[in-house]
Amino acid sequence: MFCTNCGKPVAPETRFCTHCGTDQTALPAAAPPQPFHAQVASSAAPAVAMHTPTPLPTAALSSGRGVTPAIWAVVGTLAVAILGGLGYWGWSNKVAGEETANKLTAVEEQRRLAAEQASAASNQAAEAQQILAAQAAMDKRIEVEEAQARANPQTQPGQAAQSPAPPPPVKR
Repeated sequence: MFCTNCGKPVAPETRFCTHCGTDQTALPAAAPPQPFHAQVASSAAPAVAMHTPTPLPTAALSSGRGVTPAIWAVVGTLAVAILGGLGYWGWSNKVAGEETANKLTAVEEQRRLAAEQASAASNQAAEAQQILAAQAAMDKRIEVEEAQARANPQTQPGQAAQSPAPPPPVKR
């Protein structure tokens, strides 16, 4: 069996031609298919010059020169562009990393200063409480001494009342 489109041989159970992909199930029932070259030879039409495609020259590939300079130029340009992009990406990430580190350092410094200020405020509050307690104790002491001075008018102003002399020691 031959393909109805390209004339290449195909197996009878094949649905599509393996060369051109034409559906082989839609065959005309009247005439069995013939190879393409047989159809051309048996046609009654006047001889027509058929155009056969010419193969592409392979001289450049088989000349031994290898890859052409134009290809090397394209590859080199791409390599430079890729390396430049990677370099810029790395540099920008480094700058961003340094900026982030500087911001973190500044935040840590602000936290440290805030902690020191809170500690200083706490120390000042404690010191103020001690001063108030000492003032209260001093005020109470002054009140006691003034009360004693009013009770004992013999003492001169500025002198505290003296307690009586202790009894002499007893010998046994």
